[in-house]
Amino acid sequence: MRALLPRYLTLATFAILAFAGARTAIFGAPRPKIERYFQAGSIDIGLESFAQDYAHIYLSWNPRNLMARERALTRFNPSLADEPGFQPSHTVEVVTATQVVQDEPSALGGRIVTVEATVAPGRRTEYLAVSVSRDKSGALAVNAPPSFVGAPSVQESPHAQLLHSVDDQELTTVVERALTNYLAGDANDLTADLAPGTQVTYPPNQLQVVGTPSEIDWTGHDGVLVSVQAQDQQGASYTLSYEIGVVKTERWYVNSIEVIPSQ
Repeated sequence: MRALLPRYLTLATFAILAFAGARTAIFGAPRPKIERYFQAGSIDIGLESFAQDYAHIYLSWNPRNLMARERALTRFNPSLADEPGFQPSHTVEVVTATQVVQDEPSALGGRIVTVEATVAPGRRTEYLAVSVSRDKSGALAVNAPPSFVGAPSVQESPHAQLLHSVDDQELTTVVERALTNYLAGDANDLTADLAPGTQVTYPPNQLQVVGTPSEIDWTGHDGVLVSVQAQDQQGASYTLSYEIGVVKTERWYVNSIEVIPSQ
């Protein structure tokens, strides 16, 4: 039996393969099953943009052509396009600007995205909370009629962070020079103070640092916060602050200025 077992296994394998081949020849190959799943990141720009588009259309209308608004709303959820009891104003309402000001989980699934909208005439401000979700394929939909809400809460008395001043003169000199060259768009001089591999993109409009930084504080062992006065080419002055990453090898170098362009 032990000697014959490999032969029996081989014959059984051939029989199974032959049956599978005959089934395919008669009935055709089975259709492949394709499943697509969408994994949203921590910030879903597409979902937020979808909510913005919805708020723009929901708050805009022409009383002489309400069907155009209804057709536009169908794209977001056909069952919500025909709003019972909807009565527009007698004047044309147009949303001139929108921005997302809040994004939080919804009990219905998905997210509640609050959109700040500027509406003309009168430039009044509205806050519209829109419940939006994706299905497993990534397709978007508005889950329920929107809500008029208030603005996100704002701190009345923000607590100032307790930071420690930089007392390293070499570091102070490098940071001042790097920030001055960065705002002026001077790539040649700035490169000398950048650590290898540092990515920098320059502001489209050049600025000139006025005087010396008012403050340079440590944000950690590898970063400082710098506050400066700067003036643009039209003569406007600004108070600006920059988080600057620093690293010391044979001397101090800068490895980031406020943002990392690739992130």
